[in-house]
Amino acid sequence: NSANEDVLKRIQDKDVLLVGHDQSPIPTSPTFSYISSKLYSVDETIAELKPSVPLYCLRPKTIEATAAWFVSTFPGQVLYALKCNPEPQILQMLWNGGIRHFDCSSLKEIELIHALLPSAKAYFMHPIKTRNSIYKAYFHYGIRDYALDSIEELHKIIEVTANANDLSLLVRIKVPENVTLIDLSHKYGASAADAVDILRQARPVAKNLGICFHVGSQCLNPECYESALAVVKGIITQANVKIDIIDVGGGFPERYPHCVLPSRDLFMLAIKRGFQDLNLTEKPALWCEPGRALVCAGCSLVVTVLARRKDVLYINDGVYGNLSDAGKLLNWRYPVRLVRRNEPTSAVANELKSFTFYGPTCDSIDVMKGPFVLPDDVKVDDYIEIGQTGAYNSALKTSFNGFDETKIVLVNDDFPITALEH
Repeated sequence: NSANEDVLKRIQDKDVLLVGHDQSPIPTSPTFSYISSKLYSVDETIAELKPSVPLYCLRPKTIEATAAWFVSTFPGQVLYALKCNPEPQILQMLWNGGIRHFDCSSLKEIELIHALLPSAKAYFMHPIKTRNSIYKAYFHYGIRDYALDSIEELHKIIEVTANANDLSLLVRIKVPENVTLIDLSHKYGASAADAVDILRQARPVAKNLGICFHVGSQCLNPECYESALAVVKGIITQANVKIDIIDVGGGFPERYPHCVLPSRDLFMLAIKRGFQDLNLTEKPALWCEPGRALVCAGCSLVVTVLARRKDVLYINDGVYGNLSDAGKLLNWRYPVRLVRRNEPTSAVANELKSFTFYGPTCDSIDVMKGPFVLPDDVKVDDYIEIGQTGAYNSALKTSFNGFDETKIVLVNDDFPITALEH
């Protein structure tokens, strides 16, 4: 239909540079243009292209394998949190790995899924929505699953959908602050007392009624999920209504140089224990909404060293581009490795050194303190591959100062695990 055509038009590539042997244009997002190639390694791709702009490297094998692991291991339904990285190629890789459900926060995200993956199911999981977006989601795109955290939002959904009798309504609740790098309970989520009232009012009008929460981004303690599910248990007991869905949200962590993580299996076991402890007569469906854990390791960024000032490297991407989380707000550390321009990458320096990165814009806050550990003899025009960049960075990318060009390439090698140890 015309809506689909409009979305597809917005994401069509207008500047496709083809290398290698695959001559098929690839759909792209507005802020990226693609390099389509045979699947080479990152080093081979750099040697062939000698890029002058940042390269965003996607790893289909990694993303598809991670998706397949989640789908096969989580004891319920896996929804990908689209906000984490809405890049169309990544969405296709997730689909290839078995993801069929997508957590959307806006009408634009719903439109994107509807256009690119028409067989997928989208869910409107933002707890506060405009009337217009609810109307279009329900009547134009067939969305039946909605999150909310207030009586006002409940009434809004009911009114806009004309008292629909096929709604799945999930009440988002606050959970205790946890060992997470980004807490997500301050802005959204009903208190336990409010949640009880909302559930009681929603039960008569909901075909399916659920409770959802988010323990926080990059959760480092599996027991946080058990604690949150204990809160859910108390709310269900007080509300005394039938619950059809429990959504444990996201928060599943990924490995970075500054984080020591328990095994992912421990998170799954904690969720299973907490879910079983609900002791409900009729067992509800269980959902989760991973974002970072699905796509983080499947992407890396190749940047060029523009200048060196002792232990500071000026690079051609930064906090206004594909490295937003490395900036002042979060000071995220990423694994890095040197790809030398004029000699084999295997050449080993005598010493390693900690560097700070400066981005290309004129803004003095375009700085990434790191530290980023690289060979001490890194030179101007060398390349640096920055790993674990698949989560949120490209989604937050801007065009500030005109530094907005990025080329995307698909690669076939994994980012070296040893780089994560520095």
